[in-house]
Amino acid sequence: MCEKKNTISSQRVLVMDDDHNIQNILSKVLRRMDCEVDCADAGEEALEKYRKSFKSSKPYDLVILDLIVPNGMGGLQTMVGLKEINPDVKAIISSGYFQEQDLTSYKEYGFSSLLNKPYTIDELISSISECLANNADYLAK
Repeated sequence: MCEKKNTISSQRVLVMDDDHNIQNILSKVLRRMDCEVDCADAGEEALEKYRKSFKSSKPYDLVILDLIVPNGMGGLQTMVGLKEINPDVKAIISSGYFQEQDLTSYKEYGFSSLLNKPYTIDELISSISECLANNADYLAK
């Protein structure tokens, strides 16, 4: 687990989730892994933050997107916008509704990993590590 944590440390992560409790928990966990974390409530805000970050000297290394955002842009639509900004964006899709959505082909949407809520810290670490390590592999497919 230390090896995975070292892979994750010092990353800039954008978390998009409409649930502030999830934002707070993820922020705390990721900051304990020495990540810099920013949060957005919906896709529109996430796209704005990502665009500004991408143009700066400190772009986000990873984005974690909630699949369903009532009254806002969800993860799939947000991913389309992110890929327009940066075709090499590294992203994880997260949701408690995977049974209701067919995301078995999540890589076809450009995501490198998925997190099924509720998830453990180990599952989070594994998903982030997979995203960071395998990004080039899934982009080539």
